[in-house]
Amino acid sequence: MKEEREEWMEMACDSFASAEKLFEEGRLRSSASRAYYSMYQAAQAILVRAGVQPSKRGNWGHLATVECLDGNAKTHLQRYGFRSLPMRQRLARAFDLRCDADYNPWARFDGPTIRDALRFAGQFLRSAK
Repeated sequence: MKEEREEWMEMACDSFASAEKLFEEGRLRSSASRAYYSMYQAAQAILVRAGVQPSKRGNWGHLATVECLDGNAKTHLQRYGFRSLPMRQRLARAFDLRCDADYNPWARFDGPTIRDALRFAGQFLRSAK
């Protein structure tokens, strides 16, 4: 049986692969959403590895995840070489982009913006491994 951290990373890698495929197909809105979820899932793996316990539901909420990366988990994360501030900011930016992608029908997306989101998501996943 896989460890919880490995399960989260498998989900993150799958979401990232989907985000890349959607980008190649020109489906920028969906790509932005999957890129965020790959980061969110990798963040869950990071927090599990750091020994930070989630809420009763088994994982952290979206905003709580961002805060946790910069809050009480910071010392644990630094021990693993994870620079929390830049990644925390990127996760927060990806969350905002995902909210626009999923809930704002008037939001427009361009290739360079989503390409940057994918680049940051890839960096985030590499940091989580």
